[in-house]
Amino acid sequence: RSVFGNNPCKTIINQIDFSKSINNFNILKFNLTNSLASSNGNNYVDIAELNRTSLTGTFKLNNPKYQLKHLLTTSLLFDKKYNSPLTFSYSFKREFHNHFNLYFNAGKVYRFPTINDLFWNPGGNLNLVPEEGYTSDIGVIWNKKIHKLIFSFEPSLYSRWIDNWILWQPTGSFWSPMNVKKVWNRGLETSSKVHFINKNISYDFSVKTAYNLSTNIEVYNSNNNSLDKQLIYIPHYKLVFKSQISYKEFSFTYLHNYTGYVFTSTDNENYIPSFNLGRLFLSFRVKLNNSSAKIFYKINNLYNTNYQVIMNRPMPLINHEIGINFKLNK
Repeated sequence: RSVFGNNPCKTIINQIDFSKSINNFNILKFNLTNSLASSNGNNYVDIAELNRTSLTGTFKLNNPKYQLKHLLTTSLLFDKKYNSPLTFSYSFKREFHNHFNLYFNAGKVYRFPTINDLFWNPGGNLNLVPEEGYTSDIGVIWNKKIHKLIFSFEPSLYSRWIDNWILWQPTGSFWSPMNVKKVWNRGLETSSKVHFINKNISYDFSVKTAYNLSTNIEVYNSNNNSLDKQLIYIPHYKLVFKSQISYKEFSFTYLHNYTGYVFTSTDNENYIPSFNLGRLFLSFRVKLNNSSAKIFYKINNLYNTNYQVIMNRPMPLINHEIGINFKLNK
């Protein structure tokens, strides 16, 4: 099979929206959406087609006196093969003073297999069943301005319990999606930012971290050695560091990514080691009447790191990009 493939996909989406303002703070919305996607690409044996319809209701409740925001959502999704149960979600946000926000989200989720999950050749699995489970997350947002500096910090905790998690796994010479009976996905994420601006100079610094556990807590086969093990190709640790300085139309950016080790076998006996990647961006923006152009130069994999994302599939070493982006405004 050629490494070059032609997989065109056509999607037609029809929507009907209804919105009703109950008062100045409360809004009720309904949405009916039909999505028809089809493809006759090289990676499908026949024409692959999905025709799905969803009905969603949303109620937004704001209480400015106590600086509270609530959002309730319910949804139904169905096609000719699957019918979802009634799913729901609840979101809560509370502002304390001017610098501190607390938020919480929880809900029941239901996800159908995608067109590639079902029909990709080789590997598509028509016997997949939809994912179903519950999700929750809680976090805080802190913002503070001191003179010309703006600080931001956002930690969050999340937990998800998913039945029939769809996971692509290697099966000999190709990959195929399979249902994992029950997965508990949980973790901690943080986002820290500093912004400084002074006349024509601005500086942005950000660090994002993630610690993730995604483990099998139930398996279909009692002899399966994946029980209580981390799912394959999901790293425990990730970090993204970004530093950018801009002067007028010039911009210089350094981006650093750390990806922790990932297991490549369901028994967690084999793994790919962690790696660090650095990237440099240099750009200059030119204004052209009502339009603009950005000339850029990139150095990818700055440290010439030898790394793999998928076992036995080496990624490019140091490489360079140069180009121009045009933005046309009417």
